[in-house]
Amino acid sequence: MLPEHAADPDTHVRLHALREVGPFRISLKSYSPAFTQPWHEHDLASIDFVLAGAGVGTYNGREIVSVGGAVEYFAAGIRHRFTSGARGIRTLHVVLPPDLPALGGIDADTLVRELDGSAALGPATSLLEELLRPDADPLVLESLAMRLLDAVAGSVRAQDRGGWLRTVRDILIEEPGLATSLGAVAARVDRHPAHLAREFRREYGVTVGEFGRRVRLNRAGRMLAAPERPALSRIAYHQGFSDQAHFTRSFRSHTGRAPGAFRERLTTAPGR
Repeated sequence: MLPEHAADPDTHVRLHALREVGPFRISLKSYSPAFTQPWHEHDLASIDFVLAGAGVGTYNGREIVSVGGAVEYFAAGIRHRFTSGARGIRTLHVVLPPDLPALGGIDADTLVRELDGSAALGPATSLLEELLRPDADPLVLESLAMRLLDAVAGSVRAQDRGGWLRTVRDILIEEPGLATSLGAVAARVDRHPAHLAREFRREYGVTVGEFGRRVRLNRAGRMLAAPERPALSRIAYHQGFSDQAHFTRSFRSHTGRAPGAFRERLTTAPGR
């Protein structure tokens, strides 16, 4: 573990924690407000969990907005640049080993998709918790990093398959109003609801309803990380939960901690 506020004045990057465990390099770092990284690329892929702040990056001509609560996957060899927002940005950064064929060949348009974060929010939070422990266990860290990788890898592989099931997945992510009815989604892709439900579970490993709830919880995680600190009841309402108690139970089941505890961890991590 590095000392708090170990800073590089030339790059405006603070490195608050760094551990190398097994094949992973795990760090907690923050970027100063409005800091710009010029065009560059990385030899290794990585996963970022944005804890606070925001930033905007350009990847092969595509603009990517990073916000608190997001879990993002970055492929190796993608030329990109990045500018942090007015409040800077703080991230948990996991550099992945090179011999990972499950994550290879992902094109730029599949980077930083909400589908990744939907499954990875819980593992990312657990990894952050362990990294910040004074007696962080290397084996636990490596296991949690592998769990995070597994969560992202499954969604990255699924993104590259295409076809009508990908259309269903996109509807669940991008059209929450339509996604409340299995029949409406099935009609959009011209499939019987029973066939859609069976094939979706076979392809993605979860039911249509479970996937939709996971997406809503991922959005809730981003609202919890927002600097405005919206009330839990408001978040529950905006994400379609019947009440705050239902939202709290679902969020705890998905991430391993209650919404309030999740928000406090993000706001009290080093680098504020």
